Amino acid sequence: MFKINTDAALDIQENYVGIAVVIRNFQGKVMLSFCKNFQACYSPQIAEALAVVEGLRLAKNGGFFPAVLESDALMVVRDICNKVSLSSEVGLVLDDILHFCRESNFFSFSYVPRLAIKVAHGLAKLALSHLGEFVWFGDCPLCVENLVVGGSRFSL
Repeated sequence: MFKINTDAALDIQENYVGIAVVIRNFQGKVMLSFCKNFQACYSPQIAEALAVVEGLRLAKNGGFFPAVLESDALMVVRDICNKVSLSSEVGLVLDDILHFCRESNFFSFSYVPRLAIKVAHGLAKLALSHLGEFVWFGDCPLCVENLVVGGSRFSL
């Protein structure tokens, strides 16, 4: 069993989005951490939904399943769990997530407060100041390493 934490951060002044994913095993060891920065003018809800898509993609490609995906985006998690399809920009991203979930039955979703995903949050903020896409296998960058200790183990 794996835990996937996703988060997004926005730089409204410069129109940048930072998204992050942290995947841990059942013992809390970081298996993969990821952050990406791109220029866009998205709502927080769309940015958070895109982070979920990235988390699912990375977990599937890396074989990190079954897994529970955690996000602090309450409305996004609620809409995914309720299989809500909206006719809006965020609805298009949610449709991608729901389609992905229909193809693979290995993921569940949970809303958590920001404190529970502080490593992903730190990486999303880091992404805003670093152009490109960054992946760390079995580790995370030093600047958020001190945050890893707090969320080491999880229960099923």
